[in-house]
Amino acid sequence: MPFTPSLIDYALLVAFASLFLLCGGLTSVLFLAPLGQQSGSRSTQGDGGLHHVGVINSLGFLEYLLLVPLSAILVTSLILLITAEFGFFRFRYWLSFLLLYDLTLSLLLRRRVGPWILNAVLGRMRFSQINFAVLAIGVLALLTFRFVSEYVTTQRDPGEYVNIGVRVSETGSLRFPDPDFQGFDSEEKQNLFLAAPLAQAPSPEVLPGFNLVDPSKGLLVPQYFHLFPLWLALGFKLWRFQGIFWMNVFFGLLSVLVMVPLAGRFFKGRAVGYVAALLM
Repeated sequence: MPFTPSLIDYALLVAFASLFLLCGGLTSVLFLAPLGQQSGSRSTQGDGGLHHVGVINSLGFLEYLLLVPLSAILVTSLILLITAEFGFFRFRYWLSFLLLYDLTLSLLLRRRVGPWILNAVLGRMRFSQINFAVLAIGVLALLTFRFVSEYVTTQRDPGEYVNIGVRVSETGSLRFPDPDFQGFDSEEKQNLFLAAPLAQAPSPEVLPGFNLVDPSKGLLVPQYFHLFPLWLALGFKLWRFQGIFWMNVFFGLLSVLVMVPLAGRFFKGRAVGYVAALLM
């Protein structure tokens, strides 16, 4: 069944994206402030305000650009894990936590570091011609990752990740009872529906991506690490199955772009970073 977004869907998408990006921007500033202070650099005040020298000024355009989504992912992942673990994996709680975090951090940054760190960061946000190579790599990665895997509807790993994301999105928790699997502590049901008795194979996979951990209550839990399925669940909440597919594209594109500054700093050369990104 095709998904037809409503005005509420667009409003939720805009609200979440705005709070997500604001969270990333404020968190990246919070990370940069102590780095600059510990580097032994000096700050001087002139007519144009305070200008910071040191670790902050050593970052390039792409690194500043990537700090925002990476910082936002760090904070949002913690929110997703907490809400899913305690059984209130819902939009209103995500938006509430993000709004509270953004307001708190805005107040904290205003009192502790002031606007000078923002001026220092924005002063380094200069786009150079070398960034066109990064842009070309990003476009190539986007064209590569946009194709849906043929296994998303099967019991192989992509399909199981999608199934976990959809079920967690619908139930609102990482642990939930399924009426179809209640009463599986009886030998009759085990012999009829399970490949082996629970005494021989405890916690069997009864649904793609889910293990049965409490046969009497029919309690199911995901069998993989929770974080990536939770992001898929977020994508499903935002834009149904298209949101799941584009969430995968987002992380794939981000992982490729991160390789450029990461490999460049490890091996002290931009060419290594570009090669590493192209290989991915």
